[in-house]
Amino acid sequence: MSIKDQQQKPSIHIYYNKNLIPIEKFKEIMWGIEEEGIPYSIHAKEARKAQALAYEACEESVLGVGIGIDGEDIVLHYIKLKKDEPLYQISTSADRLLMRILGGNGARLVKSIAFKTLEDYEVEKEIDVREKSLEEEVRIIVERVIARMKLG
Repeated sequence: MSIKDQQQKPSIHIYYNKNLIPIEKFKEIMWGIEEEGIPYSIHAKEARKAQALAYEACEESVLGVGIGIDGEDIVLHYIKLKKDEPLYQISTSADRLLMRILGGNGARLVKSIAFKTLEDYEVEKEIDVREKSLEEEVRIIVERVIARMKLG
């Protein structure tokens, strides 16, 4: 173990193209990692492809897990894989639940537990749709109650 490794907090490294603004668009990735209880660190890097960023991130992470983000792709990489064979790759236009699952699977890799699957994604997507419908119903009810209170 190098001195650098001894000083570095164990975390999943997330490297993103520094020209990519805003990184907050990808907060679901971080939330997926947080849900699994694994720390992460975010670093802006020179413009490179997501796969190269992810591989550099996993090389520099004590945990050996890295995520790279460029303008087109989000890549999850693991130090034991070949540089040109990442574990997962999704589009930056993927919906938020898929981003959350990617982040969570990075953390699950660290914990050596089973990954969430596309079936899990479909279930979570259905729950999300129901929650949005419920929020809309509540909004309509509140508007009606307020309108009735004004009439009075």
